[in-house]
Amino acid sequence: MGIRPRALALEAARRAPTALVPCPECAVVVGAAKLARHLDEVHGATDETHEVAELRGDDRAFVVPLVGFGGLGFVASFALGIALDRERLFAGIAAAILGTSLGLIGLAWFGGIRSRVLLAPETVELRYALGVLQRRVRLAGATIEIGSVTASRAPAGSNDVNVPHEEVRVGSYVRVSDGSATITFAHRGASLRKRWSDRGIRSGPKRSHVDVRLDTPALVVLEHALHAAGALQLREAPRDAS
Repeated sequence: MGIRPRALALEAARRAPTALVPCPECAVVVGAAKLARHLDEVHGATDETHEVAELRGDDRAFVVPLVGFGGLGFVASFALGIALDRERLFAGIAAAILGTSLGLIGLAWFGGIRSRVLLAPETVELRYALGVLQRRVRLAGATIEIGSVTASRAPAGSNDVNVPHEEVRVGSYVRVSDGSATITFAHRGASLRKRWSDRGIRSGPKRSHVDVRLDTPALVVLEHALHAAGALQLREAPRDAS
């Protein structure tokens, strides 16, 4: 069972006619009184029964277990080789494990491995590492932390790896936690504060590691589920935006 983002957005607009509501299709923020017309004119006839049960994004949580697997496998293979006097055989196994891990890390880093975000009215679940691992967060009472996603890059035009790298902002994150589990969602768009009220949202540190990267409209679908659970609040519209 998934959620019905259009129904949630339209219900939010009916309950708060002077608020701003993010469109569940394109993430544009519109006045509540204009949301139904926006959905009809821009995205086709408003079908409130449309259900979304799953989102897909770039799997970034897989990188951590891959590093651990590669390192432990490499060390264990060499140790076994020494213990069994088969250094050459186990050196080859170690190289294969390390090479496979590095290849998968590169694939995950460049968006070649996808994770699934399963949506339900009361929970959000991340299935990552090729579906082997999972994490589930309860939406009711969840805490929301937001901040910038950063990466280290060489200065523009420089090919020298020894040049000090610069920290650059590459997106925003939304970190959702219920106290026992946490999922960090990233996207390349504007901060969540551009779409929702500041109430209940905590500012977090810059982060370079996230769990999954979604496009902004997909993230807004999740945000409507958080709003329905009481974890996010609508922004009030300026007088000329209602």
